[in-house]
Amino acid sequence: IDQLLDIETVFDRSVDIAKKVVSGDLDLGFVVNPVKHPDLVIKKIDREYTSVWSTAKSPAPIFYYNPNMINVEKFMKNQNHCKKVAISSYELMAEISKYSKGLFLLPNPVASRVPGLKQCSKVVDHFELALIYRYDRPKTKAFQAVIKCIFD
Repeated sequence: IDQLLDIETVFDRSVDIAKKVVSGDLDLGFVVNPVKHPDLVIKKIDREYTSVWSTAKSPAPIFYYNPNMINVEKFMKNQNHCKKVAISSYELMAEISKYSKGLFLLPNPVASRVPGLKQCSKVVDHFELALIYRYDRPKTKAFQAVIKCIFD
């Protein structure tokens, strides 16, 4: 299918992706905790969680987090004992975690890709990962083929 379609990816906040899908600027989007909208079809993909992770048994008081993460402000209020480092890329944080003895607030799928990174807190938050698209989009064969590839 990738030989027949020109696929362009956009990384943005889930709420902004949803707005772009509703307005027709994007054909489909992957979002967390999708909000119901009468023009959208929402197909659940997975349930994930965020937690604090580290490679160190006694982590350094440095806390890395994504400032765009859902509900991060609520969690960060309790982290006054650490130096806070905001990084907007989970992949960059995962790479840094290989070399730093600090604490990292990461989604479990990202953390699971880093050898030696261990969960060192309770689950901070759960979220639903979903595919969204306008209800009127699947009329084309190409779009139906894309959806089939994602869910098969």
